[in-house]
Amino acid sequence: MKRILLALTAITLLSTAWGIVSLPGSGDPVFPTPPRTYSFSYSNGNADLSWYGSPQWAVLFDFKAAYPSLSLAQFAISGAQIYFPVTGDSVTVELFTDSANQPQTRVAQIRSLVSQNLMQFAFPTTIQTEKIWLLVTYNTNYYGPYMSASNGGGSHSYYLNTNVSVPYFQSMATAGFNCEFLISVQGEYLLSNPDLELQSFALEGDLLPGASVAPAFTIYNHSTGTINNASIALQISSPTTANYSLETTIPIISPIAPKSSLSVDAASIPYLIHHFNLPANPMQIKVRAILSSENAADTLFNNSKTIYYNIFEHENPVIIAENFLRNTEVEMLGAAQANPPSERLHSLFYFPVLADSLSNLGAVNRYSWYSLFSTPVTVIGGTERISGYGSTYQNQFNQLVLTHSSDKSLINTGQAVFVLPQQGENLQIQLSLRNASTHLFNSATEPNLLTSSRFFVAFFKKTAFENRDLYVFNRWIAFADTINGSLQAGETARKSYQTSLSNIDLNDLAMNYRLFYWFQHLNTGTMLYANYSDLNTIMSADDEIHTPPAFSCYPNPLSGTRNLTLKSGDAAGVSSCYSIFNLRGQQLWSSGSVSRSDLPLEVPRTVFTGSGIYIVRMETTDAKGRKQRFSKKITIY
Repeated sequence: MKRILLALTAITLLSTAWGIVSLPGSGDPVFPTPPRTYSFSYSNGNADLSWYGSPQWAVLFDFKAAYPSLSLAQFAISGAQIYFPVTGDSVTVELFTDSANQPQTRVAQIRSLVSQNLMQFAFPTTIQTEKIWLLVTYNTNYYGPYMSASNGGGSHSYYLNTNVSVPYFQSMATAGFNCEFLISVQGEYLLSNPDLELQSFALEGDLLPGASVAPAFTIYNHSTGTINNASIALQISSPTTANYSLETTIPIISPIAPKSSLSVDAASIPYLIHHFNLPANPMQIKVRAILSSENAADTLFNNSKTIYYNIFEHENPVIIAENFLRNTEVEMLGAAQANPPSERLHSLFYFPVLADSLSNLGAVNRYSWYSLFSTPVTVIGGTERISGYGSTYQNQFNQLVLTHSSDKSLINTGQAVFVLPQQGENLQIQLSLRNASTHLFNSATEPNLLTSSRFFVAFFKKTAFENRDLYVFNRWIAFADTINGSLQAGETARKSYQTSLSNIDLNDLAMNYRLFYWFQHLNTGTMLYANYSDLNTIMSADDEIHTPPAFSCYPNPLSGTRNLTLKSGDAAGVSSCYSIFNLRGQQLWSSGSVSRSDLPLEVPRTVFTGSGIYIVRMETTDAKGRKQRFSKKITIY
């Protein structure tokens, strides 16, 4: 109940026009897999959202849609499972026939007290049907009870829309809410053909080049007879056959009884011989698993799974935790994320409620990109979500950060360069992403990782809250941009942007702003690469980009009346010229040509016109007249 009360402090951004309101759920998985009874559900099993505002909630189950080619594909419903975030209220669960996507005739009814969160309802008789409505009459309100839902989908879950002259059941998807209620039905399929379903298939182990992995899978026998001779044909391919390929057959050793499942994991002793090594080089692979048995008539589409895996080797430089919250929620989330279990974790804060002082439309855009409905929500690595803030929040957060600490990328190096022209106020941002050795699919017959991903670039500003500094979203430099080119092994993608600095002080920019950029898959949300750059070097338009091996300015920062000392490890025969510029590109001091014997140089404190950020530039000329330029930022107090 404490979690629910905390969640009530969140003010929803959406849904008041539809009469229903969302609050964050726990995010915990709540549906256990029944050992024998087949369970049919459209949710992902996680309690991500809690809803209130409607007296009736429903799911339209279309069993025939799972077997469109069969003449008979019915489901014998024996019971239902529903997850309730709050206990203690009464509920009515009913089954209705369908007419034009609206409930028509009631065929079963159960009334009960919600005595526990996960409720099991057994119908007095088995209902055999191809399509059925399950209605939950549950008068939800601001203080609870609530209906619980999972993120994703929404086309199968409905609520009673009473904000119209003739109330009707409207799908969550058409109302703009991508979520499915935590409602499942239990029973068995009744089919005109025997059917063995490959419910799941995955490779277990570290998905790294050269690592050992093993198949894990679950098979369900919808048939009325025992299956004795099943097998899975495993086919693995890569961008070219020269990269990697594998074909093998996995015999199913145990018989599969009628209307029951078989699960195999990487530790299953009879299947240990099917462990194998992944390719030694980084690449994408395509895994296709095809299930077959002695029933020749079983050739349905649910016999196979096709999965693409990224076998990458480069550590993702940054793990990003995106926090969508209100001003009143900053203290608790900031404190919970203050000591993350990985040094690569960077917490970013968005304020999507426009009534908050730090909010802007860019934060709302990112909130909408994730299809979020309430605050606070934390998204880690683009994929994992923690909705709300409860007693388990910090444990969940730390666990998910550790999970993402093993994320790998196809990008081995990324670089950001900032260039301020001599004239004008537009800062140029040049980004480069290099794929040194990872092979990617790049054909019309396979999903393209680049075209199905988007590039995000944004400024975040260091902002003080109580006793800590947090990086708060400031503006988008690029939102859901595309990467040009193929970015195949050995290629570099380059992007160039510019943004106006008319309302940003340059000293403030250099000291408090940070540029984050990431490459994110559209469907899964996976961050294929994430990095950041401090704006500690803003170069003039004619600077060249190098990395000086030994060029020092000290003390840095410089305070009081002390001089600035310049030193470098110039080779014999190399002359240098040192210059100091302000952030507008105006030259304040120059050493003229000096040799190694003239070093170190002392720059008087009076050269600097006041406190702020300055750029020291060193230009070297070797014996052949070849020049190089290096720049460094210094801070003057």
